[in-house]
Amino acid sequence: MRRIAVLIAAAALIACGQPATNASADSAPPPPRTDDMIEGGGEGGGQAIETQAAFVARCTRELIAANPESQRWAGDQCAQQWQAVVAAGPWAEAFLAVAPASGERVAAAQVRTRVTQVRWNARPDGTLVAQGRLGNADAQVETNGNFSLMWSAVGEMSPYDVIEALRGRGAEVTMLGCSQLGAGEFNKAYRVTATGRAPFQLSLYDRGAPTANASSFYNATIVTSGQVQTLAQLRADGSDWAASCPY
Repeated sequence: MRRIAVLIAAAALIACGQPATNASADSAPPPPRTDDMIEGGGEGGGQAIETQAAFVARCTRELIAANPESQRWAGDQCAQQWQAVVAAGPWAEAFLAVAPASGERVAAAQVRTRVTQVRWNARPDGTLVAQGRLGNADAQVETNGNFSLMWSAVGEMSPYDVIEALRGRGAEVTMLGCSQLGAGEFNKAYRVTATGRAPFQLSLYDRGAPTANASSFYNATIVTSGQVQTLAQLRADGSDWAASCPY
């Protein structure tokens, strides 16, 4: 079920693309300042991550800049959002570990060895190259090398915010496009630029449970081919993509 959901959501995002160095993107919030980061957050204890105080301050500034009326509640919302950023930390570190360096091609068989925090199964299902678990999420590697992390639950809100977790590790994350599939259901595509890595595309399928007995999904996929789509390419199959999400 989870595998089917992410494959359907990601198929439109990774069908075509162009080299990452030629990808276009809208402006994005800058990554955190070095002074607002601490060492020791990543795999092996050496990766710098944004502190809680710095995140809440940055998040609050960005919310108020986007909506001045949020001044009364922005701080509280950002403090609550921090929990999702922390929960998504292992996701962000896994994607950064998989991301190729400039000029590098990451083969599907290499993904398993690069992502050491996943508990990999001895044998994957079907045509998958690798399959396992990272915390409460399923992990899988497709034959094309794309690496996905997938979470689902009934009647719950997603506990993850991988986009802010990546930004909190110094990555610049820019939305390429957003497609609303229903109320609270979106396909999103991002361009991610991180130190020591070639720009890469991260595709995100995010569905909040509309009712208490419905399922929520939060599925993220890194495209390891070095291709990053433009908004025009996302729209090429006739699907409805916008430069940003309505909310």
